[in-house]
Amino acid sequence: MNRKIRILYSMVLLVCLSMILAGCTSDADKYQKAQETLHTGKYAEAVTAFEELGSYEDAEKYLIYARTMVLAEEGSFDQAVARFTLLGEFQDSALQAVYYTARLAEAEQRYEEADALYQTIISFRDSMERTAKLNDMILDRDFAVARQVLLGEISEQSTIIDLKALFGKAYSDSSTKMPEQFSQLAADALAAGRYSSAETILAWLNEAGYEGGTQLNLDILFAQAKQQMGEGNYRNALVQLESLHAEGYSAAKDALIECCIQLGMQTEADGKYASASDWYAKAQAYGDSSAAQHIERLHGILASRYNEAEQLLAQSDFSGAYAAFKNLSGYKDAYDRATDTLITLRTETTAQITCGSNHTVALKADGTLMATGTNYDGQCNVENGRDIVAIDAGSFTTLGLKANGTVVATGDNEYGQCDVDAWRNIAAVAVGSKHTVGLKTDGTVVTEGNNRFGQCDADKWRDIVAVDAGSFHTVGVKADGTVVATGKNDFGQLDVSEWCDIVAVATGKYHTVGLKKDGTVVGTGQNNYGECNLDAWYDIVDIAVGEHTTIGLKADGSVVIVGSNDYNQHDVSEWRDIVAIDAGASFLCDHIAGLKADGTVVILCDNSRNPCDTSEWNLFE
Repeated sequence: MNRKIRILYSMVLLVCLSMILAGCTSDADKYQKAQETLHTGKYAEAVTAFEELGSYEDAEKYLIYARTMVLAEEGSFDQAVARFTLLGEFQDSALQAVYYTARLAEAEQRYEEADALYQTIISFRDSMERTAKLNDMILDRDFAVARQVLLGEISEQSTIIDLKALFGKAYSDSSTKMPEQFSQLAADALAAGRYSSAETILAWLNEAGYEGGTQLNLDILFAQAKQQMGEGNYRNALVQLESLHAEGYSAAKDALIECCIQLGMQTEADGKYASASDWYAKAQAYGDSSAAQHIERLHGILASRYNEAEQLLAQSDFSGAYAAFKNLSGYKDAYDRATDTLITLRTETTAQITCGSNHTVALKADGTLMATGTNYDGQCNVENGRDIVAIDAGSFTTLGLKANGTVVATGDNEYGQCDVDAWRNIAAVAVGSKHTVGLKTDGTVVTEGNNRFGQCDADKWRDIVAVDAGSFHTVGVKADGTVVATGKNDFGQLDVSEWCDIVAVATGKYHTVGLKKDGTVVGTGQNNYGECNLDAWYDIVDIAVGEHTTIGLKADGSVVIVGSNDYNQHDVSEWRDIVAIDAGASFLCDHIAGLKADGTVVILCDNSRNPCDTSEWNLFE
């Protein structure tokens, strides 16, 4: 009996032990399976599995870990980071905390911060792939901002994006899409009228070896030309368009026609009918069918205007005839007729200008006078002048030659330089600083005024055809083209004995200039400012001299100048159609004046001394 009881007890004990052992094996299996579930990324299932394990070993920490991964999968990166941080060194919690901190920064578009975090765990999970992706995202983001700046959609001050640096980064990263993105950006900038931006981007693309920019470059040039046309700058646009047309840019043709028509209309409105006809002919050459009507209409106008110019010339209205022929340049022989008329105007007109030290005097075509500038000594009191045929002004004195050969004078008379009432049969006059000179019809010379340096010792001169007076010397041209001189010679201003073929002379304070019959010019005397550097001059028809300045009038009506430029009196590059010139010669003000073919007067000087107010003058009216 006892033996049976012992066997039964042993069997019960074995069953209990088996049950206990069976229970322990089950939790271990569950624990192992829960971990496997976790590692395969089935985080929700892992949460359930670890919950069933209760406090078995470290199942509670795994449960927190799995729940945290669920939160992370749902996008609750901030909560996930907090829980992984609490887990500390459990499993890879520290790495996960960094990883999801990076994911949070990435989600909030803090790409640079996210990239830096991924770099610290570059081998963990997909950190390397995410870093590469972030680089593209950063480029795309910065590109979008830069695009807005370039297109003017946002203020440049609102971003620190460096587009040039972005461009360089795009290429250094070998991003295959970036060249096309930048090319499109250039096209968008072009469409928005931001041509400078488009050009800049295209230059970067070309530097980087991008081969797709040729058409874009042509598009930019065309857009710039169209912009110039919109602003009325048809001439500038034309140059650009002609280049594009030569490149085969198809849209340039119609724009060229428009430019030519517009330029034709502009020049026609200015009365330049021959030039207008040329523009219409050019439009016709580009294929414009309407240009022929313009050309035919203009030919009739040109013929009529040409006849009018000839009538003005026949009436001795040389100024009007010159202007008319000049506007017709390009039609028949109008250009040559204009040149010939300008020469005639220069020789036939009685209108003149003369410059003193600080005043300017003009002789009108009707023989009357007007003056401007300083009048301390009465040098501008010329309002009563009548029947005047020639004038000259000195420092503070003005002389007028009358048609009957007598002379009138006004201004400074300290040395009797205005005592010219007794002069008769005078053909020309000249005024120095303190002396006056008269050339008589018989070729002799009379003088008045200061003779301290012998500047008035000209009474023995014979066969004189032209005279001029410097500050302290007098020069005369003889009929044979040689020159005589008297007066002060401290700088060699009287060294003219070797001169020949001279037709006119001009004198300053310390230098003398001679115009030769071949249109060249010689000079002697002081050359501190280059006032005697005249070797390169040619086609000169008139000369004038200031204190340290020499000017020449060319046959084509332009002016050349050398010497002192203290008051910007060299700025004659825009002077055209000039028929007479003169220059002041004094330490007070070195100024120059030019009489234009239309009767107006241009002048350059130190206007603070007031000799320049000639804006309302017209010597032909």
